[in-house]
Amino acid sequence: MEVVLHILQQYELFSNSMWQYLLAACYFIVAMIALHIFRSIVLKRAVTLAKKTKNQYDDAVIAFIHGLQSKFYISISLYIALQHITMPQRVMQVVSVVLLLLVVYEIIHAIADFFDALVEIYLGRVTKKGRGHAKAMLRILRSFIVAILWVLVILVILSNLGINVTAFVASLGIGGIAVALALQNVLSDFFSSFSIFMDKPFQVGDYIAIGESSGTVRYIGLKTTRIETLRGEELVMPNKEITNAQIQNFGQLKRRRESFTFGVEYETSKKKLESIPGIVGHVIKKNSIVDFDRCNFSAFGDFSLNFDCVYYVNSNQFIDYVTVKEKILFAILEEFTKNNIGFAYPTQVVKLQK
Repeated sequence: MEVVLHILQQYELFSNSMWQYLLAACYFIVAMIALHIFRSIVLKRAVTLAKKTKNQYDDAVIAFIHGLQSKFYISISLYIALQHITMPQRVMQVVSVVLLLLVVYEIIHAIADFFDALVEIYLGRVTKKGRGHAKAMLRILRSFIVAILWVLVILVILSNLGINVTAFVASLGIGGIAVALALQNVLSDFFSSFSIFMDKPFQVGDYIAIGESSGTVRYIGLKTTRIETLRGEELVMPNKEITNAQIQNFGQLKRRRESFTFGVEYETSKKKLESIPGIVGHVIKKNSIVDFDRCNFSAFGDFSLNFDCVYYVNSNQFIDYVTVKEKILFAILEEFTKNNIGFAYPTQVVKLQK
């Protein structure tokens, strides 16, 4: 055994004895085994805990651990093994940078998988009509985060290699300002689109009114939002204008309130006048999606006795609202005709004196 050890220590290759290479290989194998055991234990524990909990965020943690592939563990094990081998400083520096890049690549890839898992959890809670816009915005956010991480990593690596990155960072700042000024309108629309995504003043499928324009939202893009008007035209509006305007969102309606007034003739008897609220209430209550609120004698008009009525339509669909309104008006007209109650209209009585 001593002879073998002596031989291994005697023969050298690139300023390292065979014994050093053997030790480095042992450190590499031990590190690989230890890291894989650690990964297996952590992953097994995480999966066990995930089965016991109802939330889905632990699935994102599992996705992060799964995202660390074999290159991550090989790179760390190689770095540990190379610490026991003598190498030229420049070569060691280059090898360390390459291994660091591999480790960082795997970590960023795992972070991206973690973010994707969180996105899937979030999209599962978003309504189907708003899922497309949310997915597009989150993909952009993911790419932006990954890009920032890579820029930071590259700057750190360049700094460790002895390269002065101060001037580079300053030039990036100046270039960023120039690009931002050149793309001011585009960036304004982009951040407005992100604002729409975060604040959710409306979603695809909602009927909205912006100023004098109104229609159904068909698409929310990075720069523009497309609205289908009642005449079937496509209205393309910049997102910046939308976020700066007052928006009426009819798609969020739970029910619609309808208030109307009608007048009957002054010649109508008191008994018939007292029966009118009951007649109107009975007619309105016949509709299953309508909640009757009130009907009251409200005023003595110039030529009529006026009644105010209020009811609620339990639907956010405009077609349901106008259909129910039409049925109610026809039914009121029919009941008044049966009860010989006449609607008033502008009249004048001219008295002649002799």
